[in-house]
This record gives sequence, structure tokens and C-alpha cells, in this order.
Amino acid sequence: MNGEDGGINAVKTASAGRKIKYLLTAAASLLAVLYLLYHIFGGFSGGVSLFTVSLTDAERVYDVRGTVFKSEKVITSDAPGVVDRLLSDGDKFSADSCVALVYHSADTGESSKRLSEIDGKIAIYEKSSLKNQGYVTVSGIDAEINAWYAAAAENGASYASENGTELLILLAKRELAVRGRTEYDVELEALYASRAKLISSFGTASEKIIPGESGWYFSSSDGYEKVFAASAVNASGTFVLTVADYESLLGSQPQAEANAAGSYMTSAVWYYVAEIPLADASMFSENKSYDLSFEYADVPVKGVLAKITADASAGKALLIFRSDTVYGMSFVRTQSAAITVSKVSGLRVPVSSLRVVSDGEAPSTGVYILYKGCAYFRRVTVLFESEGYYVCEASGKSGYLSLNDRIITGERDLYDGKVIK
Repeated sequence: MNGEDGGINAVKTASAGRKIKYLLTAAASLLAVLYLLYHIFGGFSGGVSLFTVSLTDAERVYDVRGTVFKSEKVITSDAPGVVDRLLSDGDKFSADSCVALVYHSADTGESSKRLSEIDGKIAIYEKSSLKNQGYVTVSGIDAEINAWYAAAAENGASYASENGTELLILLAKRELAVRGRTEYDVELEALYASRAKLISSFGTASEKIIPGESGWYFSSSDGYEKVFAASAVNASGTFVLTVADYESLLGSQPQAEANAAGSYMTSAVWYYVAEIPLADASMFSENKSYDLSFEYADVPVKGVLAKITADASAGKALLIFRSDTVYGMSFVRTQSAAITVSKVSGLRVPVSSLRVVSDGEAPSTGVYILYKGCAYFRRVTVLFESEGYYVCEASGKSGYLSLNDRIITGERDLYDGKVIK
């Protein structure tokens, strides 16, 4: 009996061993198949992500904060009074033009305040018009408003004081966008009617302001006309402003003139001066034209970099731009500007897709593209990086990335000839 039990147990053990061996063999075969599938189909990625290469343009921008220097004079009246300015900022006038009327007998304090309030609202409503602005969204305006608050938080109360009008214009634009309107036509009509009524209450003007020479009119005077004069930058054709001079002028106090009724530029030529680290000066070239995007100007302004003045001991340099653009330019004395250093065109490539491959040779920078179901490496020459993308040269050379190639993104373990499904 014991012998039979032993034989039976031996048969069972052998059978179990064969089953275990079979299972191990099957498991090994399955793992081999899975391993092969992993490499064929990209590691079970659940589908390959592709990015189609397109052409794009990009700008390399350098941000500065600088000061406007210009040739200008203050307009004054013979006596205190309410000033009715007849021209808009930047308007050109002839030598015999009347630029403003002064009412000496009017209640200077209260009437001037009321007229100033009306003119201020008119300016904001006119500048906030969304006509001919293209597609404008509330979210886009909100982004500009948030940027204003961020700049105010970074630069302090002085920024908010100097740039308060910009915020009011943005808020007015937002109101138009929310209401689905493009302009404050009704409100402006009412304001102009109120202005005319207020002016008529002053009676006959006591004085006409006629500068006696032609120029470009501005309704305000900031007291820095003699401090930040064009002659402080360029005296008889020679650039004389140094880094030390510029920093000294920045500490100057305004020199307000009594009974100021505005100011005017006697020449269309003006200068914008910004101080930068000396190490950054090498990216700029004298006598080259640059696009300057001022924070208050309607459109970018062309300016020629007339002079780079270096101070090696201080490690600083001055960029001195010259321009004769008046229309559309905001002549707020101190303001930020974005300088377009260079413009590049090329192929748009996601930063995350770039990789370096050696393959026993010198390392090459490039991407993998999908071509006829397989992955192939294509070299790239990076020109510029901006917001998560590279701008790469469209060389047209063999082995390099081309327009409309489909870049494989988010995949690892890629190699030439790898089958991609």
C-alpha cells in the first residue's frame, strides 16, 4: 500500500513539475512578446503625439525704463485764469495760431477744476475707443489690467501716480467690451455739451495765447522742460550726456513756471535715454533703427540708436535714441519701453521635443519626426527661444528639419527606423 502511494505521489510530482515548467515557458514567451511590443509601439504610450512644423516670426525684446529729452518751451498767460486749450496734444500749429484762451475773471479754482475734470473724462473716453482695434476680449483687457497692478506693486506709489490714467483707460475699455460697445459716443456728446456750456459761462476771453513760432502743442507742463532739454543730450551735434550727468539729472526737482498754460516742442526731434548694464550694451549697434514700444504710445515708434555712452568704472551704459515721430507718441517724461533688438523667422519647434543624439559621432541637436510609420532624427539649428518654443533655421539641408515635418513629442527610447503606431 505504501509502495502504491509512493508511486502515485511520484507521478503527481512529475506532472506538477511539467505544468510549472510549461507555465514558466509560457510566461517567458509572453514577456518576450510584451517586450517586443513595448519597443515597437513606444512603451504603451496610448498613441503618439505629433506636432506639425510651421513657420513663425519672433522678436527678441529688451525692456528698459528711460527719460524723454526734447526741445520745448512753456506757454504762459499774463495773469491767472481758466485756460481753454484749443488743440490736442501733439497737434502742429503755425506761428500765428491761437493755441489757448484765458479767462482772467472766472473763478480760477473751481472753474479750472471742473474744466479739467471734463477734459480728463473726454481724453479717457476717446483713448479707450475699441474702433479699429481688431478682436478685443475682456480676458485680454483683464490681462493688461493685472499687468498694470503688478507693475504698480513692483514700482511703488510713484508708478501708480504717474500711470493712473492708463489704468482708467483700461477700465473704460473693459466696460465697453463687457457691454459689447466700441466707443463712448453718447457720453462724449454729453461731455462736449457740458464743456461748451461751462466755457460760455466765463464770458469773453481775456487773453489769446499765440506763441509766435510754429511747433507741436501739449496741454501740460511738468516743470522739467529746462532739465530734460534736448541740448543736455546733444549740444551742437556733439553727444555730451554721460552716465553721471544722466543720474544727476534724474535727481533734479521740477521748475514750475507761474501761469503755465501748456508747452510746445520747437523741434520734432527728441531723444529717449535709458541706462543699462554695460555688459548688455554689446547687443545694440549705433546708427541702427529700432522699434520702441512705449507703455503709453499707440503704436511702436521708430528710433535710431544715435549713441551708446559707456562708463566702464560704473559698469553702466546709456542708450540714446533719436526720433522725429510726434504723432501717436506719448511724451510722458519717464516711461518704460520694449526695444525690439532683433526679429527672426524660422520653424516653430516645442522646447520639450528637442534632444541631443551622439551615435558615436559628435553630439547633434535635433528632433525625431514621423516618416512612413517610422521615427527618424532630424537636426535643427536653434535661433531663438520664446514661450515654450524654439525658432529654428529653415535651412532646407538634407538631414535637417523641414516645414510640415511631424515631430514626435512625449516619447522616449526613440531611434532611427523605430516603428511607430
